[in-house]
Parts: sequence; structure tokens; C-alpha cells
Amino acid sequence: MKHENYSFGYDLLRVHAGLLHKLIHRRVTVVGFKNIPKNTPVIFAPNHQNALMDAMAVLLSSPHQPTWLARADLFKNKFISRILYFIKMSPVYRIRDGKDNLGKNDEVFELSIRILKNNKSLAVFPEARHTFKRQSAAHKKAVPRIAFMAEERGNFELGINIVPVGLYYDHYNKWNRELMVTFGEPIKMSDYKAMYQENPGAAAIALRNDIYAKLIPLTIHIKSKTHYEDYETLREIYRDESLKKLPTETKIEHEKQFIAKVENWEAENPEKAAGLFLKTSEYRKLLKKQHLDDRSFSGKPSLIKNIANGLLAGFALPLFLYGWLNFFLGFYLPSMLVRKKIKDKVFWATVEYVLWMILIPLFSLIQWGIVWGLTGNFLVSLIYFFTLPIFGKIALNLNDFYVRFIQQIKIANGGQKITDIKNLRKGIVNLMGNIV
Repeated sequence: MKHENYSFGYDLLRVHAGLLHKLIHRRVTVVGFKNIPKNTPVIFAPNHQNALMDAMAVLLSSPHQPTWLARADLFKNKFISRILYFIKMSPVYRIRDGKDNLGKNDEVFELSIRILKNNKSLAVFPEARHTFKRQSAAHKKAVPRIAFMAEERGNFELGINIVPVGLYYDHYNKWNRELMVTFGEPIKMSDYKAMYQENPGAAAIALRNDIYAKLIPLTIHIKSKTHYEDYETLREIYRDESLKKLPTETKIEHEKQFIAKVENWEAENPEKAAGLFLKTSEYRKLLKKQHLDDRSFSGKPSLIKNIANGLLAGFALPLFLYGWLNFFLGFYLPSMLVRKKIKDKVFWATVEYVLWMILIPLFSLIQWGIVWGLTGNFLVSLIYFFTLPIFGKIALNLNDFYVRFIQQIKIANGGQKITDIKNLRKGIVNLMGNIV
């Protein structure tokens, strides 16, 4: 299969991957869909924070079948290599892959040029590595190099557009997370023709810088290296305290503005900022020690609310158990094993996703067969099969509800440790109020 050709199998797999994507995300918001050009070659340039999940976020939000350029070490296993090739991924070799392999990149560039000349789309992470942080790394030269090589071959008549794509996750590896995909305004290669003809090196640097400048506003970018975790903690408190009821797009804009204000305040008040960061660091440690998260401390405590939630928890328990048991072998067990066996959290979401794509349909079919055999009724078993994802989604939502409910009961029972956390958080919120 040539990557520039349409693949029915790719679209079929995308339907399956899309259903799974909706299952594991609480909400997926796509912004700027109209910015994706039609009938012209496109290079998608997304920020890279969450391994394979970033690629899935882009290709499941776009009508294109983009070819992805990925790090070569993913292709070492022949079986996995075939799968990656089937989903239109091609290896890019780095110094760490051996100097002898760098020559193979010429083939990759030729493939990329061919794809663009055939009016298809390419997807390249301009950072060339994932960060697992709300922090964009410096861009490499791959995107400008490919784009200019293709346009030069086509006498600058291909009309290539580079579309920056901003990706936001409210959490990188929690189930039922929130995702926003923002397609920015396309960068037209024709705008760089004169500069390239005069000075190719300067044009490549200008294009690289422009992609970076257009991409940064589409996502959350925390500049601080030293106090990244403190900024992240402040962002979470601000979100939980003030933004819970806002739509995703509005929420993220407020978060960007908040981070910018904290950055300016830190620059003007370094000593006060150091004191605030000490508090956020201590707060983070206390939460981790008590197995709590900030969400459960937002809002006013209410006995009536806890009683109501307790009743709801009891009534909803059969639904939760039904969904949990039916998805235990295909969903929960693989996830438990991944999080126990794989030390690097960066790859949790990716490995889980790949396993779920295989195991959820496999066990769903097996369970369908068992129900059919036990009931002897095809229609009943068919209804059971098609309602499985519905109850799976209900179980995921209820899982969040139960986790938070248990935490709120723990907080309501109080104790000096909980009081210390509350007082520390209150002090942080008051300081944040002065900043905002």
C-alpha cells in the first residue's frame, strides 16, 4: 500500500479507534475545523505531549488520512512495523539510531514529497519529541525542510499549507479525561517563495519560527522550567475554583490568561513568588500523601450534598458493577497491568489504548457468544452486545463520581491533617486572588 493512496482499511480502523476514543474521553472538543484547507496538500504540525495519543487526537478530528513521520525505534519489531505502516506511519532516523541509518531519511523525504505532490496530507511533530508537560519544546527543522523540498520540486505551485494543531488534555493518563484539538490558521508556503529563492537557510528558520509562534497560542504553554509543577498546581486550583462550569474552549482561554498573569507577577515579585511556590509544593505533597486531589476541596462542604451523593451512589451501584464487570477483562485489567508493569507514565495512555483496541472487541465478542449460548436467544444477546459500550461509558463516569465521593467523605470526616490541607489551600487561593 502506498501512503498517498486512499485506504478503506485505514478508515475502517479509524471508525473503531474513534468509538474507543469517545469511550475513554469525557469530552472531545474540536476547534477551527474550518481552518483545514480542502483540495490542497497539507502538513499538520501538532504540539507533542502524550505519545501516540497526540496522533490519534489529530487523525480522529480531521477528514484526512495523514501519513505520520515517527521515530525509527518504534519500527524495530517486524510485526509492529507492519501495523505502523498499515496506519500510514513512516520512520525518521536520528543520531541515536546510528549514523549509518541517517541516509535512510532520504527515502522518508522522498515519500513525504510524493505524498504532498499527490495532494495528500502529512503530519509531523515539529518538536520531534514528546514532553508530557504543558510546555512546548524548541522546534526542529524537519517540517520546513520537507515543505521547501516539495515546493522546490513543484516550482512552488503545489500550494502546500502547514496547519498548526494545538492539543490540550486536562490530564494525560486518567480515564474519562477531557481533550481539545485546535486547528490554527494555515501557513501558506507561497508566502515564503521570494525569501527562499533569495536565502533558503533564512527562509527555513523564518518558517520554523512562524510555526512555533502560531502553535503556542493554540495550547497551554508554561514557560517556567524551575517551577513548572507549581504553575501546574496553581492552574489546577484556579480551574477547580473558578472555571468548572465553563465550556472547554472558554476554560482554556482563562487558564492561559491566568498563567500569563502569574508569570508577570513572578517577574515583578520574585521573593513573594518564591513563598507562594513553597506553599504549592507543600500542598502538592500533602495531597499525594493523603491520596486526594484538588477537585474535592473546591466548593463549600455540605452535609445535605454528601447525603444526596450517598443515596445516588447506592442507587447507581448496580449500573456501575454491571459496566465494570463486563469491561473488566478488556478494559480495567489491561490498564491495571500497564500501570503496574510500566514505570514510565508517559507511555501508560498509549499502551492502554493499543491493548484496548484489540482486547475490548475480542472480549465483547466472547461475552456475546456466552450470553447467546446461555440464553439461546439471538436477539437478547445482540441487544446485550450493542449496549456494552453504553454501560461501559456509564461505568467510567460513575468511577469518577465514586472516587470523588469517597474523597469528599474523607474530607468531611476531618482530622488535623485535612484541616492543614484546607488552611494551606485557602492561603494559596487568597494569594492567587491578589495576582488575578
